[in-house]
Amino acid sequence: MFEEARKMRELFEEVGSRKVLIAGIDVSKNKFTIAVLNGNYDIKIKARDVNLNKKSLNNLYKKIDGIIEKEDIQKLIFGCEPSGIYYKPIIKELMSKYPEAMFRLINPSSTKANRDQRMEREKTDSIDCYAITDLLIRGESYDIELEDSNFSIIRGYVKELDFTTKEMVRIKNIIHGYTDELYPGLESESNSFLNSDYGMRFLKVLPEPEILSELEVEDWQKLLNTEEYKLPNHTAKNLRDKCSDIVVNVHKNFKVLRNYINYIIKVYEQLEERKKKVTEGLEELVDSLYFGDNLKEIEGIKTLTISRIIAYMGNPYRFKSGKEVASFAGLIPKSDQSGKQDKNKTLSKKGHDKLRATLIHTAQQVITTTAYFTAYYNRLVIIKRKDPMVAIVATANKLIRVIMKMIHSGEKFNPPTAEDKELAKSRINRLTRKKLDNLKIKGLDSLTQDIIELYPVRV
Repeated sequence: MFEEARKMRELFEEVGSRKVLIAGIDVSKNKFTIAVLNGNYDIKIKARDVNLNKKSLNNLYKKIDGIIEKEDIQKLIFGCEPSGIYYKPIIKELMSKYPEAMFRLINPSSTKANRDQRMEREKTDSIDCYAITDLLIRGESYDIELEDSNFSIIRGYVKELDFTTKEMVRIKNIIHGYTDELYPGLESESNSFLNSDYGMRFLKVLPEPEILSELEVEDWQKLLNTEEYKLPNHTAKNLRDKCSDIVVNVHKNFKVLRNYINYIIKVYEQLEERKKKVTEGLEELVDSLYFGDNLKEIEGIKTLTISRIIAYMGNPYRFKSGKEVASFAGLIPKSDQSGKQDKNKTLSKKGHDKLRATLIHTAQQVITTTAYFTAYYNRLVIIKRKDPMVAIVATANKLIRVIMKMIHSGEKFNPPTAEDKELAKSRINRLTRKKLDNLKIKGLDSLTQDIIELYPVRV
C-alpha cells in the first residue's frame, strides 16, 4: 500500500492533481453508484446511480468525456470494491470504453474504516462512493489485473485440488475396505497397495483369494509381470510367505466385485492424473508471481503452501499488513475476562478457518526448518513460559507478517532483527513438548542458561 501511495503522489506531481480524474464506484446487482472528483478533491460528478443499460452508460460517458476535454484531464482512474461477481462486467465495460485509464480495487474493510473516520456511520451507496474515491486519491488500492488473473486462478486450482484429494481419500477407503475383506493381512499398514507398483498391479489383476496360498515366487511374477513392470524376487517371496498363512474369505459374487474394483481403480488413476496437472498448474502460476521465488527461499514453504495462503486470503494486496491477515484468519488472541488484563488469553478463532489451519501447519514446518522462526518459538517457550501450542500459533502470526512484508516490498527473506543472516535461514534445535516436559522434571529455572545453549532463542 505504501508503494501505491507513493505512485499516486508522483502522478499528482507529474501532471498536477487537478489534471487527474478519480471515479469511485459502489457496485450493486443491477446498477452502480459513481462519484467523480479530481485529485484536489473537487467534485466533478456528484454521486449518482447508473443503470446497466446503454442509455444510462452513454449519459455517464458524455459527462466524463466533457470533463476530460474541458479540463484537459491527463489521467483517469476508476476504483471499486471486489463485490462478488457484480463488479467484473462493470469494470470490463469501463475498460473497453477507457482502455488508457487506471483500474484499481479497494479493500472493503478500508471503505468501512474510512466511513468511520469521517463519522459517517450510516452505510449508503453515495457515502461509499466518496469513501472509495478518497482511498483511491490516497493510494490505498491495489491492481485489478492481479485480482482477475493469477490470484483467482490459484484459488480455482486449490479448490479443485481440495476436491480431488477428498475424492481420492474416499475411493482409497472403498478399495481398502474390499481388499481387507478379500485378502486380510496381505496389505501392510506401512505399504498400501495404492502406494506401490506391485500393489497397483495386484489391484488390477485381483486373483481369487483361494489360490493365493498355492502361489510360488515364479507364479507371483508370472501373475503380476508386464512389459513395463517386473516383480522383484524379494517382493514375490514376501507375497508368497504372507499368503502361506492367509485366512481366505470366499466371496460368492467375486467376479462382479472384481469388475467394480477395477472400475474404481481407473477412477483413482484419473484423479491422480488430475491432481498432477493441478499441481503443475500451481507450480507455474506461483513461479510467475514476482514474490513466489522469494517466499520459497524460506525452508518449509513450498508451492502448495503459497497457493493455499493466496487461495484462502484472496488477493494479498487488499491487506495493508500481515497484522490484518492475522486478524482475518483468526490468529489474534482474545481475553477470557472483560474490563481487566488477562494473561490467560485464548485464540479468537473468528476468521477464515482454512487460512488459519494452513498458517499454523506452515508455522510448525518453519519452526523445524528455519532458525529465525525456531528461535522466536524457543524464546516464547523458554523465556516467556508459553505453552508450545500457544507459541506455535504466535509463530504463525509472526510468519504471515513476514510473508506480507515480503509480498509488499518484493524483498527476499532477510530478517532485519537477525544478527547472523545465514544462521537465520538454516536449522537450529527446536524445543519440542516432549523435551520441555523432560526439562521441567529436572527443573526448568535452574537449567535456563543450559537450555538456551541447547535451544537458542536468538540468531
